[in-house]
Amino acid sequence: MALGLIHMLSDNDLRIDEFVERLDRQRQDLALAERVTIDGQPEEIERVRRQKEKLEGTEQALKAFNYTANILAGSLLQIAKQGMSIACGRIKGYPNKGRDIQGVSLCDLVWQGRNQAMHYETTDGANTWTGVFSTLAVTNPSVFLQSPPYESCAKAISDMLGWQRHAVYESDMRTLLLGSQGREKSETLANVVS
Repeated sequence: MALGLIHMLSDNDLRIDEFVERLDRQRQDLALAERVTIDGQPEEIERVRRQKEKLEGTEQALKAFNYTANILAGSLLQIAKQGMSIACGRIKGYPNKGRDIQGVSLCDLVWQGRNQAMHYETTDGANTWTGVFSTLAVTNPSVFLQSPPYESCAKAISDMLGWQRHAVYESDMRTLLLGSQGREKSETLANVVS
């Protein structure tokens, strides 16, 4: 399942790149069209209007692909967090914190990243993930800023973890799950979430 999500995220990233390039071209074309429009001639005005519509359509498509990326990455975080929950039950006292990512342990980033991705609409100071995101905002203020409008940061977390590559995801999951329970159960869990 995780491998499939990672592939879907990669495909989605390629589409996002295509739409970003298209958006840049359309902005340049629109700027040029607006500069050369002569005396408000109807056909020129119509051409500019059509270019504005194309630009707006591309912006909407890009938003949809970014939203999809956060959903897919949130699903990947959910699978990882569920494996951790099965292995240990809760984050407090979790035995394998894993590597450090910008001042936050792998364990905390996965657990709290999943929580933020699933509940970002209710962001306020009482949420468990705000401390983790405050730490991340020090080095990435525009990405992890927790102020309106609230958005999922799942894709940013997945990228920060390097989970575009299944081998990195699998290594992280083995680190988090192995040793959290009996070796046999941990191996089974690690295989399930991979």
